[in-house]
Parts: sequence; C-alpha cells; structure tokens
Amino acid sequence: MIKENFKQPVNVLPYAVLYLMFHFQILEALMREGRKEKLEYKVAALACLGSVLEALAVDRFMDTYSILAPALQKVNTAVKQSAQTH
Repeated sequence: MIKENFKQPVNVLPYAVLYLMFHFQILEALMREGRKEKLEYKVAALACLGSVLEALAVDRFMDTYSILAPALQKVNTAVKQSAQTH
C-alpha cells in the first residue's frame, strides 16, 4: 500500500540542459543584435542584455565590452575634439 504512493524519480538532467541552452540562445541573440550597426537595435539589445545578464547572474563582461568599446571610443574622441575647440 505504501509503495503505490511513490512515483518514479524524474531525470531532471535533460530539463537542466534545455534550460541552459535556452539561456545561451537568448544571450547570443542579444549579443548579435548588439553588434548591429543600426543604433536603435544596438541600444535596445544592450539594455535588454544588461537586464538578462543581471537576472541570470551571468558574467559576460568581455563580450559586452567588445560590443561597447567602439561606441565608447567614438564618444571619447568627440569629447576630446569638443574640448579642444572650446
């Protein structure tokens, strides 16, 4: 009678793998959109990427920095040129 109440154990490994693969696919899609030249795509993707990285507690600093570095260099150059002309 007691044995009837127990269920077979569930193998959660396939679910864990799918869960991780899903997160990886989301992050890769956001990274890909962040690399686009169109500013609207880049801004939206990077804002979303930041939220997702924080929610998942994932460290993708170098990947994110490689996307942001060219834009940061352009801003830095523009600030320096502006400072020299004023």
